[in-house]
Amino acid sequence: MKKGRKIKKIGTDKSHRVSLLKNLSSSLIMTEYMTTTRARARAFVPYFERVITLARPADINAKRRVISLIQNEKATDKIFDVLLKRFEDTKSGLVSVYKIGNRKGDNAEVVKLVLKGYEPPKKKTRIKEEKKKEQSEEKMLQKDEKGLSKETKLNMETDVKKSQEKTAEKVAEVRKELAKPEEPAGGNKKTIKKERRSENKSSKQNGSFFTKLFGFGKKDQQKTTVKGRARSRSGI
Repeated sequence: MKKGRKIKKIGTDKSHRVSLLKNLSSSLIMTEYMTTTRARARAFVPYFERVITLARPADINAKRRVISLIQNEKATDKIFDVLLKRFEDTKSGLVSVYKIGNRKGDNAEVVKLVLKGYEPPKKKTRIKEEKKKEQSEEKMLQKDEKGLSKETKLNMETDVKKSQEKTAEKVAEVRKELAKPEEPAGGNKKTIKKERRSENKSSKQNGSFFTKLFGFGKKDQQKTTVKGRARSRSGI
């Protein structure tokens, strides 16, 4: 009695399914970790273990079989050079599966696959501040061709800058003094105004312009104006 073979189709054709398993196996061998859906992982893990078992004799025939299943020369070389030595004592459980969660969009279960014995690369640690300071001090103490250290050069440069700033300040003060307007011969404007006011006061006290010409003051001038008005009214 015939019985059907249990094949996980993953919702694809045969050609698509075979190419997908080949690509997954080659990428896992090269990177030693990857993320896929749970359904693909259930179909892929037994396929990958079959590839490793076929490669265990480590002869030319086994290499040809592995190349036909993976179709990637770099991945096959890594299996025979690295992975077979790592998996000498283990026959199963070569891939560990970790659940991550659900994927956005279709809400599919996502899984992380990691090869046994995989060690993630260490992160590059930053240089400590103390080492940086030591390196900077060493650079400062390095001497040039002339025999002067960088510290002495920096001190010389600071002295030169200070002297330049002082000279610039002196030049600016001289320019300000030269830019001021020249004062008139009589003095400032305020003094001229005071003199004019004093002259006006003295002229008022001594008399107006008419007194100097005709010899009469304000009272006589008022009397003349009144007499003139009376004559004009009378018609004389």
